[in-house]
Amino acid sequence: MTLTIEWSEEEIQHLIDERKNRNAEYHRIFGRSRVGFWNEVAKKINEDLEVSFTGVQCSNKFKNLVRDCKVSKY
Repeated sequence: MTLTIEWSEEEIQHLIDERKNRNAEYHRIFGRSRVGFWNEVAKKINEDLEVSFTGVQCSNKFKNLVRDCKVSKY
């Protein structure tokens, strides 16, 4: 059973901004595991917006946003 997480526009924009601002850091990570990166992004969003997202939720949401953007271009 998958629990659907509802994201507000503000939360989505904050996620996009955090990922964009840390793009160079994201691409410098050695190996494939970016768990620590996404946990830090989640921590920042949680502190700024008083929410409680996990790193996995942030990673999944960002991947889905990218996927949806690519699909909408076609």
